[in-house]
Amino acid sequence: MGASRPARSTRRAETGGGGTQFGTGSRVNPFTARSTAIVATRWFDFQTHSWHANTVSTTPLADLAGRPCPIAAAMTVVGEKWALLVVREIALGGCRFGDIVAGTGAPRDRIAARLKTLEAAGIVDRTTYQEHPRRDEYGLTASGRGLLPVLDALLTWGAEHAVAPDDPLRRNRYRRFVRPEETT
Repeated sequence: MGASRPARSTRRAETGGGGTQFGTGSRVNPFTARSTAIVATRWFDFQTHSWHANTVSTTPLADLAGRPCPIAAAMTVVGEKWALLVVREIALGGCRFGDIVAGTGAPRDRIAARLKTLEAAGIVDRTTYQEHPRRDEYGLTASGRGLLPVLDALLTWGAEHAVAPDDPLRRNRYRRFVRPEETT
């Protein structure tokens, strides 16, 4: 199921002629003029025999507009339209691009953009399962799995407050993402 990750290293990110290396550093988003810290962990996957990096983007609270808080910081990562539905589909087992598009009902270009954003944020990781033509599968990182209780809360809230009481699909039993025994 999950790949083992015994070899880890973290380095300071340095930009130069060769680009940015894996590590910890910061960048400035040219569209918002906000700086974003980047924390990367490099690990070796013994199943695929390759090195990977999980990068988790963080935003300094001082760089957020309005009332800065962790909710606002989280929304900069997962607040884009379709982002949480992509996480939902992967959590439900839709690991291939076509499955994610079908499950969300979103346009293909939007899902491609969200997957890139979520991968860059360290919420989703991508594994190639076919080289020619290249095809990838997506999975949740530890950071992505940390969003599952959020999806459960949205599921509960949505069923109580966002769905009309007379909706014929309201009575469907929806699967929870986190089982009670996993929270203890």
